[in-house]
Amino acid sequence: MEENNNGLDSPEIEYPSAELMLSVIQKEYEYEAERVRSLEARTGIFLAFAGALLVFLSSSLKLPDLKKTEVDSIVQAFPIVLVIILTFLTLAVLILAVIYFVRVISIQTYKRLAIKGFVEKNTQDKVDTIAKELMIDYQKVVKHNNEVNNKKVEIYKKGLYAIMAAIIMTAIVYSINIFI
Repeated sequence: MEENNNGLDSPEIEYPSAELMLSVIQKEYEYEAERVRSLEARTGIFLAFAGALLVFLSSSLKLPDLKKTEVDSIVQAFPIVLVIILTFLTLAVLILAVIYFVRVISIQTYKRLAIKGFVEKNTQDKVDTIAKELMIDYQKVVKHNNEVNNKKVEIYKKGLYAIMAAIIMTAIVYSINIFI
């Protein structure tokens, strides 16, 4: 045994910072787990909002009876055609947003720490050695989960852009419908 700075006898530590590094990587693992929970919760809210917007759009839409509508010029037909085109475009964008949001909350392959090393014979190993091995395992898991979460964030952003476009188009359709 060798004497440390405190004057106490202690066994030689092969990996002195392993426990610290393990605690840091465990926090990163917890951060990634919380990140996906938060993302999926927000996605659920926007998915419900997209459904409400779809109901609003379909209930507020009042297209004139096209068989009874007399149009003498292109100028008279323009608002009707614009409402029809924007309505279908808005529906398409809303469906796209829903698809994006469903992809975010769909089941992805997340990794968890394998427990294969938690056996009785390993209880005799040094704490720093076990901490180092766990740290390496956690690092692989966190890296994978981070990549999965980053992909989900990108899809989530696309869904947000689609829902924002749908809101704007719904407002335009609703405004035009007021004057038809």
